[in-house]
This record gives sequence, C-alpha cells and structure tokens, in this order.
Amino acid sequence: MNKQKVLNKRRKVVTMAKDVTASVDLEEGWLAKFLELPGDKLAKLLGGIANHGRITTSAIKKARTSLPSFSGVKWTTFVEQFGLPDSLEENPFERVVTPVYTLPPSVHEIMYEAAWRTQDVYGERQKQRIEAARARIMDPYLVRIIGLFQGRVIDKPMLETEYATGDEVEHWHEIFMIGGTLFFIAEFKLDLSLEDNVAQLFAEILAAAKANEKGDFANLRVYGLLTDLIDFHFYSYNPLSKQFALDATMVVNITRDVAFTDMIPVCNKIFGVILTAYIDGLEATKSKSIERKNKMDLSSPGSAPLQQLLKVSEPGPSQSYTRNSGRKSANCWELALQLAQQCRDRFNESVETVDDIERNSNAALELLAKR
Repeated sequence: MNKQKVLNKRRKVVTMAKDVTASVDLEEGWLAKFLELPGDKLAKLLGGIANHGRITTSAIKKARTSLPSFSGVKWTTFVEQFGLPDSLEENPFERVVTPVYTLPPSVHEIMYEAAWRTQDVYGERQKQRIEAARARIMDPYLVRIIGLFQGRVIDKPMLETEYATGDEVEHWHEIFMIGGTLFFIAEFKLDLSLEDNVAQLFAEILAAAKANEKGDFANLRVYGLLTDLIDFHFYSYNPLSKQFALDATMVVNITRDVAFTDMIPVCNKIFGVILTAYIDGLEATKSKSIERKNKMDLSSPGSAPLQQLLKVSEPGPSQSYTRNSGRKSANCWELALQLAQQCRDRFNESVETVDDIERNSNAALELLAKR
C-alpha cells in the first residue's frame, strides 16, 4: 500500500465532528457557508447528499446523537426555570389526579387479544430495544381507546418550538382535538436518566401549550404520559399557573399473562385522562363560542383555532360562514359537551358486579358516541 493510500485510509477514520469537517477536501470556510443557509434549504441540501451517498435515516440519527454537539433537553433546563430540585426523588410536584373510568370488560378483552397478537409479532416488551417495535406494543390499546371518541380526538404530527425540535424527543402519540393538543404519550429512552426523560416529556408538553396559545386556548391543561411499557408516569401542566403536576405512577409486570391484566387499570387511566382533557377542551370551546357571540363574531367556534394550529387557509367566499352556520356549529360543540359530561356522570354511577360494569360502561360510551 503506497503512502497516498495510507493517507486516504487515515482520512476516512474519523470520529469527531471537527475531524469529519477537516477530512473534506474543500476550500476553507465551506462549513461556515453551509451554516449560513436557511434551515429548510440546509436540510434539503443535507438530504440530497444523504440520498446520493445512500445513507439511511437511522444512520443519520445514530451519527447525530453520537456527536458531542448533540444536546437534547435535560432536566437541568427545568431545574432553574421552574424551581425544581436536582432529583425527582424529592417529589417536587403538586398532585393533580384525573379520574379513572372503568371501560367495559368486553373492550378490555378486545384489546387483550389484539395486544397478544402484537407481541407474537414484535416479541416480549422487556426485550424491545427498537423504538418502532416498542411503539407498536401500545397501539392495540391506544387505537381502541382513542377510537371510542369517534374521530373527535385524533393523533397529529409533533410540534417544533423553542422547547422541542421535532427529533430530539421520541414520542409515540400526540392526542389532539379541535382547539388544541390534549395529551402526550412519550417513550422512555433507555440511555437517559428518569429526570432527563421527564424533561423531554415536559419539553413536548410546553411545545403543545405554546401551540395552544395560537389557537386561543392558552389555559388548556396539557397531559403527558412517560412509559417504558413497565412504568407509566402520568403528569400534567397548567399554563395558567405555569406549573407541572404529578398525576400517578403505575407499574405493569413484564410477564405477558400478568402484564395484560395489569394493563386493565392503565387503560382505564389513559381513557380517564383523555376524557377529562376532552371535556376540558369542549368547555374551552364553549367559552370561546360565548365570547364570540358577545362580540358578534359569526365565525364557527373552534374553526379558527384549528386553522391556526394546522395552518389551514381561511375559507373563501364559497366557504364563508353565516350566522346560522356559526350558530349550528356552536350548538354541535355544546351538545358534544353535554354528552361528554353525561358520559362521565354515567361512568361515576355505582356498580357491583361485572355485568353491571359491562352494562353501565357501554351505556356511558354510547353517550360519548352520539352526534
């Protein structure tokens, strides 16, 4: 091997960002010129280079997180800003506990069967180290629970703000309804401490709260769940007081048979959080409807916040709202709120037997599904 080949080989053996930069045989200052590009153009340029080099997305992600310059949100970010202690062992949060509503046993049976088959495909939860596979384990539960809201509550893409940049925080689901974000379910990263994992969940919650402000729902409480499929940590954030709160911590056994039984109260809790957040959102929508009515604003209640959050263009002349259409939309949201509250009240009724639970819970869900 001649001297030039040796030099070329050494040039390829680089591990640090500055070594990578130095290894590129381009004119001095090329990196600075790259960094002067707007973010979207720089991203397209890097994407094009990756495509030409046949570099996979997972390889890019692995390289990014391995560089010293990579910095996800850390617990220390919140310690000073929110006056929190250095460790979660001191339990620095106030308690804001959401109600737990017992879903029908038949619904749990459906989730049990679907979850069992999912683990047949992706393996036992304690062995999951691949993010996509771990996320799949929760799908049989969440799809069924969110589906109970008949499309009024959905998933949507994650947000980017000063707190969260869209790829530093791995999350599974962002539960959203017209008017704002309600609930985050985030993955516990195995290579981070509990404090830093909580910090990354909080970053997403703050991002959602900031986005909710654009939709005139600045005071809407945002809920969050951090889980590694064994420990389930429920939190919430009150934008009005700017304080985080602890709801509950639940533990699920790693053995499959026992785990599915342990998931029953967890699923009831998740449903309870979403129903509570859904009612919060409907109450906020109703308040905005009354406010618009008093101001003689004829726009459809809830439509403006949705357009702002999803950046949908304003309706054209053929889509303009009339007094009657605006009132009709307001009535729909008021009816939805009444039905959701009746659903909640029905769940709160006293029951004694499994048959009573099945009958009463199904009756409650029928109220939730009405239009």
